[in-house]
Amino acid sequence: MEELATPVFVARQPIFDKNLKIWGYELLFREAESAKEANVTDGEYATSKVILYGFPLAQKGVKNNVKFLINFTEESLLKEIPFLLPKDRVIVEVLETVSLNTKIAKLCIKLKKSGYMLALDDFTGEIENKKFFYIFDIIKIDLPNFKDDIKNTVKELKRYKCKVLAEKVENRKEFEFTKEAGFDLFQGFFFSKPQIVSGRTINPTQLSKIKLLNILSQKEDLTPEKLAEVIKSDVSLSYNLLKFINSASFSFLRKIESIKDAINYLGMQNVIKWCMILLLTHLNPSSVGKELVRLSVQRAYFLENLYKYVKVPVSQDSFFLLGMFSKLDAILNLPMEEALKDIKIDPKVKDALVKGNELTTYLFLLENYEKGNWETVDKMTSELGISSEKLLESHLKALEFLSKFYYEF
Repeated sequence: MEELATPVFVARQPIFDKNLKIWGYELLFREAESAKEANVTDGEYATSKVILYGFPLAQKGVKNNVKFLINFTEESLLKEIPFLLPKDRVIVEVLETVSLNTKIAKLCIKLKKSGYMLALDDFTGEIENKKFFYIFDIIKIDLPNFKDDIKNTVKELKRYKCKVLAEKVENRKEFEFTKEAGFDLFQGFFFSKPQIVSGRTINPTQLSKIKLLNILSQKEDLTPEKLAEVIKSDVSLSYNLLKFINSASFSFLRKIESIKDAINYLGMQNVIKWCMILLLTHLNPSSVGKELVRLSVQRAYFLENLYKYVKVPVSQDSFFLLGMFSKLDAILNLPMEEALKDIKIDPKVKDALVKGNELTTYLFLLENYEKGNWETVDKMTSELGISSEKLLESHLKALEFLSKFYYEF
């Protein structure tokens, strides 16, 4: 894990296109200090920290063609800080607090001529600065706080040949409404909630994967020989596991040609975890499904690393599974109780996922972390007795795993 001169928290909020494919992420930043110090009031200082420390972290586990939106204040724009970042990865997001005057417009035009894309944050409906709108590639509308006629506003904005992004889309109903209204891009965690369809059942292929997940989640019953048999019982699992192990991520001197060799070289625990990730990916191979699995994997390793700093009534392996299965309902588009029906895990973990108990608090912590709700994160870590440094350390280790392995899947 790389050392940072100034530890920072970085949250990534996914942005989807109309086909629910990942288009990019917005970065949200906070320094890893006390709650009072973490409330960033100096926008230029915050932006500088994202550039120096947050941006490299944010790229971990993300494909090279994905773009990142980063907020810039008026002062940081005038100081030409955006030019420090790669134009092929970064979209310069002009905050709603920035005055769209001639000086800013000239700087934005300079950025565009240099190949940068620009976004205008939190458009609220006022069109008095519309003479500058042609500069922007993306205009964002904060859905909960927008009071005007959305459909007419989107139609008006499209005249400037820009994409219109709906921000804080929290459920499928809002996604469908904004898509119908003409929005091009959609930001929020609506994708992480199951779209329950009456009468829907798990198909045979999914059921076979879930049965394998059930066997793998009961590690204490597995021997190396039984694990090899379980993996070989699913052709796609064994093929993809060997393909992954022989990828550039490992760089073994010789090719690993059998599941037995894979277990011997990597150890049972690692093979079990990688098989679980592969199986989750196969349950929902869509773009949204992959993002849900990425989130699940990040949560699992986050909780596994956090385990030594907290007191919970379950084992470290069960704490890992709490994160790994935390989005299974959304992956399968089923109620969580139905999604977990054929998986035997610690009853406390199942209760946390289905009904809610003391372990659910840690899922709420992760959810607020992912959304960049730093004030809530500070409050919860204080109540749980977790220092911000330990939280950051756990997050960085999870990102380290994602950066090394996840996108090989």
